[in-house]
Amino acid sequence: MVDLLSRWHDRRKVLLSLIFYTSNAKNIEKSKKISDNIRKRIEIAETYVLYYGLEKPKAISSIPLYVVKTPFSRGEALLAGIRISLSNIIALINLDSKCFSLDIIERSLEKILNGEALLNISSPLTNERLSEIYRKYLHDISTLVPMITELLYPSYSFIVALKKFLVDVPHSYWNIEHFAFLRISSQSSRGIAIDNKCIDNIDSIRGYEEYVVRDLIKKLIVYASTLNIVERDRVDTYLDKLGVKV
Repeated sequence: MVDLLSRWHDRRKVLLSLIFYTSNAKNIEKSKKISDNIRKRIEIAETYVLYYGLEKPKAISSIPLYVVKTPFSRGEALLAGIRISLSNIIALINLDSKCFSLDIIERSLEKILNGEALLNISSPLTNERLSEIYRKYLHDISTLVPMITELLYPSYSFIVALKKFLVDVPHSYWNIEHFAFLRISSQSSRGIAIDNKCIDNIDSIRGYEEYVVRDLIKKLIVYASTLNIVERDRVDTYLDKLGVKV
């Protein structure tokens, strides 16, 4: 799929924003090499790195670097990347991923450009405790929002989508892709591609897994009610069961 975007550029004015994100300052330097490799095969309009770790990054990068104010808030990092991008299509890539390959990015872009998908997510980003807590709530969520059972993990390492489906959606402490999923699902039963084949394991997030998941669950079902996927009184009942106030 060499020069896929180049071939489409004249006809559809396709522009791609490449947004890297990481919580590990040591991985910032990887962005240049990965970006250069991607540019050999795909036309890129702009590239940024979003850092959301705790330590002040010391790495020098030729790619514009943005530091998120809230440490370890992956959701805030993704949202910041989406806001600063100017392109029609956005690729959000986890620099900490062990699953990265150019083929993943190319396949995702091909699905978007061919109209097969509006949102493509792959390579779950998780740890055992985070997934354990998330799945504890998954059954209850599915009784309110049935389509959510397709999202088996609390976050994904690669997100490629049309920008218009990523802007103006809520974000949780840990993600934004689930909200884009709900937005698209509320409009059509098609348009989403999910690949759970490769799983990225991450370290503990300092014991905040329960907080992270509850924040995600609360915001997801509230957003589902604004999309008329679920009745608001059922949302209130469920949140009351969780002991969560909106």
